[in-house]
Amino acid sequence: MPVSSEPSDAVPVRSRGIVKVLAFSRMPRAVHEALVSSELAEEARASGVKVEPNWAHGAKIFVPLVAEDVPEDTMLRHWHVLVYDDDVPRVHQALQIIRCKERPSCKSSQDLQSSADVESVDVDSEEVDVAPEIVVENTFFCVPEPDIFTLRSNYTYSCNDAIPGHINPRSKEHVVEKLKACHKRRDLPGAVQCYSSLRACGAADTYVFTILIDLCGKAAEFEEAETWAQKMFDAGFIPSVVTFNCLIGCCAKAGNVAKANEWFASMHAHGVEPEYPTYKCMILLYVEKEDLDQAISWYGLAASKFPKLDIKTIMMMMSLYGGKALPEKAEECLEDMRRHGHKVTRQAFQGVMSAYANAGDLAGAKHWLRQAKEAGFAPTVVEHTHLLAACGPKPGQTADPDQGRDIFLYQVAKGIEPDRDNLDALSDALGYRPARRLCEELHIHTRAARLEWWPDAHHFMKPPRLAREILGDKFDSSVC
Repeated sequence: MPVSSEPSDAVPVRSRGIVKVLAFSRMPRAVHEALVSSELAEEARASGVKVEPNWAHGAKIFVPLVAEDVPEDTMLRHWHVLVYDDDVPRVHQALQIIRCKERPSCKSSQDLQSSADVESVDVDSEEVDVAPEIVVENTFFCVPEPDIFTLRSNYTYSCNDAIPGHINPRSKEHVVEKLKACHKRRDLPGAVQCYSSLRACGAADTYVFTILIDLCGKAAEFEEAETWAQKMFDAGFIPSVVTFNCLIGCCAKAGNVAKANEWFASMHAHGVEPEYPTYKCMILLYVEKEDLDQAISWYGLAASKFPKLDIKTIMMMMSLYGGKALPEKAEECLEDMRRHGHKVTRQAFQGVMSAYANAGDLAGAKHWLRQAKEAGFAPTVVEHTHLLAACGPKPGQTADPDQGRDIFLYQVAKGIEPDRDNLDALSDALGYRPARRLCEELHIHTRAARLEWWPDAHHFMKPPRLAREILGDKFDSSVC
């Protein structure tokens, strides 16, 4: 009987060898593209195999399989790869084009047990008196024995701790602790396995789904977070305010404004009152999108609904105002920090200086440098970088190289070493060639200044003396 070309009549699982199910720690877009464009994928397509069938839920299939070949207890996800045992090295070879930091690790490699394998065993033809196979492992003689199914004891029969004083390894509390550990180390496949154990005994709840959704956000699997949210709704669980916060936070990291607003509206539809972290996620969303009007609107809503704003939210708005060159607004954020009872930090003063620097207002930047000194913060390379940035060219304003030169000389004379950003700001203020000549005149090793790991710790002993000699009387007059 000829073999049909339909996918359902594909060759059996064991036609070439053992089929392995590889589970990777994550599956970012670069890894996905490397697998589907690999030589192994091309060979699979040439033999009529669909690499990403709908029934595989995003898993990559490099063997001729159909949905019926996969056991019901095997949950395929997008981080799984099904491949023959002898082709596993080719999968790892295909991932060598990915950068080491982005390349996922293989969490597990298991054999795919097909139902056809079980049906093909001929029990009647099995020999009884066969010599046992002996395998030598680390000088121990091991005799393989057939798997014996042992009934569960009273201790491990269910997920409930029925016997007082006994810690059941299958209890809900134990599995939830394992789920928290997976959340802490950002192990999404391991968290899904914990969920499967909890679902099998009917112990999954809103708290478990919330952990999974938050883990998807931390692992940058934003579409997967939406999938778990839909599963939670299908299971009949009502999301908590923390669940909605996690979903909106995922949308904020992904920059999906429409979806974030949709989840915020869904909170009211389910009768869940938004809390302060909810508004904080919405502010973060629009700060990341640099949408000034919407960020100000949500910041005003949070300020009107809650008596105290945290320092992180205020600093987010200050950073946005600094990038938009709005020093007056940045000063208002600093006053908000004081009004809400927070201690003004060095980063707050630097944020206001950054706003003045981006606006090209050198006098304003120097004023807030003096304010920071009075608050007990000695100037660092960051403050001097803002002063140099204020001397650089701006729209409708030319650069001030004389002021920039004096500021850099005063910085070096004080023994403050330049870094990459500091040298870039100097080049903007003076021009590339004059900045380079000034560094050579001061014997500043520009490569050492741009590399934090430079081994010579004594390379900055001569430049301060040369800078003081060039400044002369100006050094005592305090240029900054």
